This record gives sequence, structure tokens and C-alpha cells, in this order.
Amino acid sequence: MGLVGLSVGGGVRYAGKRWNDAENTRAEKAYTLADAGICYRLQGWELGANFDNLFDKYYVNSRAFAGDYVGNKRMVRLAIRGTL
Repeated sequence: MGLVGLSVGGGVRYAGKRWNDAENTRAEKAYTLADAGICYRLQGWELGANFDNLFDKYYVNSRAFAGDYVGNKRMVRLAIRGTL
């Protein structure tokens, strides 16, 4: 069967409203990000791909020293592992 060895996964990350000053007068908006992964194992080899921020959502992670720290854009990581 062609699907033996195939794994698929996903998840959701949520960050709620966060205050970014000592007086609690400025806050960052909440955001939700989706992640996914897929892996295929065959004869001692493993091929995988992970997708962070799958929908490439723009978000501000934090603010400090009058600067915005924007969150990571979509990231794709590929991996090949094998045993010799």
C-alpha cells in the first residue's frame, strides 16, 4: 500500500493580548498561527517537511525601545535522514 510510512500532523499556536509597557497602557493584539508537517519513512530513510506559520500571517511579536519586532514569516524546513 502506498501510504504505509506516511505521517501527517498539524497544530495551532495562539498568543493572547500582551501588555508591552509597565503601565499597561499599550498592548499587542492576539494572533493565531497554524503549523503542519509531513514525513515519509521507507527502508531506513525518512523524508520530512515542516511548515511554520503555514498561511504566512503578519503579526507583531513584541515592541520594545520604540521598535516593532515582527513575527517570523512562513518557514519551510526539509530534512532527509537515513541509517547506513
